[in-house]
Amino acid sequence: MDELDSCAVHLTLVETGGEAESYTGEAKEPRRDDHLQQNIPERSASRPYRPNEKLIARTEIFVSPNHTSEFSLMGDIESSYITPDGYFRHTIVFESKQEVWNSVCYGMLKLRNGDQLLSINNEDTTLLSHEDALRVFENLPSNKDENITMTYRRPSTRNVVDFSFELNCSLGSAVEARINNESSVPESDWIKKSAVTIQNRGTNRYMQALEKNCVIFKELISSIPGQKPKDFHICHFTEERWIESNSHAMLRRYMDEEHKDYLHVTCDGNIILSSTCSVFKLKVERMHAFVIMEEIVTGKVLCLEDFNDCCAKFIHPTNYAADHINYIDHMEEKFRFKRDSVPCLRQ
Repeated sequence: MDELDSCAVHLTLVETGGEAESYTGEAKEPRRDDHLQQNIPERSASRPYRPNEKLIARTEIFVSPNHTSEFSLMGDIESSYITPDGYFRHTIVFESKQEVWNSVCYGMLKLRNGDQLLSINNEDTTLLSHEDALRVFENLPSNKDENITMTYRRPSTRNVVDFSFELNCSLGSAVEARINNESSVPESDWIKKSAVTIQNRGTNRYMQALEKNCVIFKELISSIPGQKPKDFHICHFTEERWIESNSHAMLRRYMDEEHKDYLHVTCDGNIILSSTCSVFKLKVERMHAFVIMEEIVTGKVLCLEDFNDCCAKFIHPTNYAADHINYIDHMEEKFRFKRDSVPCLRQ
């Protein structure tokens, strides 16, 4: 038998096509994270809440410890692109026989039909397309000494579960998962922190807080071989994200790691650091090519108007049809950015 480090993930993709459906949402309940809501008003009447468009692709996930036999790790992944909030919902789907097999080989993971993936190894899967989410699975560490983290939302209980586990090949050629740590909280109490960068797409310009009243996009170039611009701490922000109660999209705020203050959008759209945070949504284009960054109180969107100017502002886009269901795909280049996770938070 091959060693465990030869473990690989094999994917079988089944496209089921697209369909549209109305979204009714779940009834609102009092939340215990009011300090994060910042008295957020309802969406402006000029930006109507349009129906979801579900573009579904289902893929069965396999883990093969020796490249000759395959064992289902988590059944099917069903991905839906949710508009107008611009995020992906990746749902675990088990057939009846898969549920039995899962309970035998992977019962420790305690995954159920309908569980929705939120992150894998700190990668925010709500911003990943179906294919990109599968690549994350492909790269899961197969060494039993390497920890894998996963977060999912369980709609039936309105809880969010964070757990870490290892993949191991201990019984013949079967793959098993060993839980290292697990926690479950009501989704209204859940908040996730990650270190991230916000990049001007296609350039080496990254958002940086040079001082409290000067948040700009500036080019970063490393003279160290192998070091990427996003490795510089100066462009790292701590992203705190939590689940919006009505749409289940992620709301976000950003703290500068150096100054320990939050990004705040002023009345004229400028970006500063302040103890008072602005709340944002990152809306991803359906092919995961870029994100737009929307400040949700005003509906203004981050914009780098002049390519030669490093100063960005939040403005109201005026050149797209507000009632177009795919408006994110048609945003101009000046509104398009890239958000990346970085390995660690600086203490």
